[in-house]
Amino acid sequence: MKNNFLKLLFISFFLFLPIKAYAYDYEIEKYDMNINVNENHVLNVTEDIYVKFLSSYKHGIVRSLKYKNEYNRILNKKEIVTKEKTIVKNIDVNYNYSTSKEDGHIDIKIGDANKYLDAGVIYHYIIKYDYDMGDDLIDEYDDLYFNIIGTEWDTVIKDVNFTITMPKEFDKDKINFTVGRYGSTYNRDVEYKINKNVITGKVIPYSTNEYALNTYEGVTVRIELPEGYYKNERKNYDFTLGITITSIILVSISLFYSFKLFKKYGYYKKDVIVPKFTVPDDLTPAEIGYLYDGYTKNNHIVSLIIYFANKGYLQIIEDGKRKFNLKLLKPIGNEPDYAVETFNGLFKKKDKDGIVKSTQLQDSFYTTLEKALRHLKKTHKIYDNSHYGLMTYFILVMIGIASIGIILVTFASFRAFTDYKNYTMLNIFLIIASFIINSFLLIFNKRRNEEATKYYEKIRGLKDFIENVHEDKINEMVEKTPNLFFDILPYAYVLGVSDKWSKKFESIAIKEPDWYVGNYTAFNPTVFNHSISKTMASATSTMVSRPYESSSYSSGGFSGGGGFSGGGGGGGGGHSW
Repeated sequence: MKNNFLKLLFISFFLFLPIKAYAYDYEIEKYDMNINVNENHVLNVTEDIYVKFLSSYKHGIVRSLKYKNEYNRILNKKEIVTKEKTIVKNIDVNYNYSTSKEDGHIDIKIGDANKYLDAGVIYHYIIKYDYDMGDDLIDEYDDLYFNIIGTEWDTVIKDVNFTITMPKEFDKDKINFTVGRYGSTYNRDVEYKINKNVITGKVIPYSTNEYALNTYEGVTVRIELPEGYYKNERKNYDFTLGITITSIILVSISLFYSFKLFKKYGYYKKDVIVPKFTVPDDLTPAEIGYLYDGYTKNNHIVSLIIYFANKGYLQIIEDGKRKFNLKLLKPIGNEPDYAVETFNGLFKKKDKDGIVKSTQLQDSFYTTLEKALRHLKKTHKIYDNSHYGLMTYFILVMIGIASIGIILVTFASFRAFTDYKNYTMLNIFLIIASFIINSFLLIFNKRRNEEATKYYEKIRGLKDFIENVHEDKINEMVEKTPNLFFDILPYAYVLGVSDKWSKKFESIAIKEPDWYVGNYTAFNPTVFNHSISKTMASATSTMVSRPYESSSYSSGGFSGGGGFSGGGGGGGGGHSW
């Protein structure tokens, strides 16, 4: 009991101690910035950073300087963003250091990897460099837009002082300071004075805060200056006009060749339809559907069920709503490989009476369906190599056009819609129009080879006959071929005209087939077609179904800001190491 009381007293003692918790392992006691602005817009910068480490396992600091900058400015009452590359040179540090570049920053790593620094001791780092900001790309005015302290320091800064020496006179009413995190426009915590061309100032800690700046807070100065204030600045080249003109030329050329190549290799002019009641070369409905559509579809294989039934291989039995049974009547005869593959797959799970239920095909027949479709595709070559070459060309052009649009958005400056608005609008129009046109050309790239074209024209004639044949002609044909309705039904189904075919037999007496057992009271071709169409729809969904596979996705977002603290050149930040 006594031991427990002592333990509780010991824990309580430490719980109530006035301990100050740090979220960082070092503090910047003082940060002095001396900035000498030259007439060519090159800044000579000296940073005096006084650092106290709170841990004994530190070697020094890393000062990270931005050399790729985005400036948020106001031009003609509109906010614009200019992207400029700065040159950082003549770096000098009063300790051992090394430099590296990463993600638009130059990192100055200060310290010795073989030496740990003492905790609680203040170390004075002096960093000097020249910061060549170059031309601001704006013709309306010049400015000094510089992050005195960047918003990327991961620790607090207790005291901030700065001196800015301008090369000549400037309008004192057009100077502004912002303080805070990236995006802040707060400007009340900077105290400064101007003596001729020299600005000196400091950051006043907010309210009772003991720090001038908290973590990830910075100070930015912006002075609007008359155009021509700087002389002989390094040129920051703006490639907007070049990108725009190049884009117009490339998109126009690609569009020209798209039309030219499509006319030569892709355009297919349909001949006049010649209605004819013949199935070319006694092809199955699966081949008819494939040759007509130009590619394989699931219903091409499904249509074989009616084909098999009409040939006496199987019987179709409705089994309630959206269910059916298939009964094997006799082995399949001399049929193509894909038909044999389909037939054997249908009866793989038949019972002793040769019956298979639709539920037995669910989530399993899809493997047979895929094999049958592959075999069907091998029966005829529909397109020559020119078709696939042209298809590849259209896809590459669309990717290229999209890439041009991305390049334009990424690298074009605000001048795109100010100085070069007409060119830009023309370019955007051509990009959008070309992308849409190439998409349509890709879709309508359907010129078949000579053999496939002949088949296609014959199938068009067959389809037209099914749709438009007169009742008198059908009566005449039924007298010679009593099973005409059922012989053509699988072809009408795969061509999507079975409704029209069945309506033509409403007034014609035909015998009910023994290969279909449906839920109707009296046989009628239209009712029969409606019934078998529902069965085929159910067969399609059943035969293509596969076991459920789950998937997941993630999404993200982005954010941005306008003219603000941290929005100028320079700044950056740092951390300990």
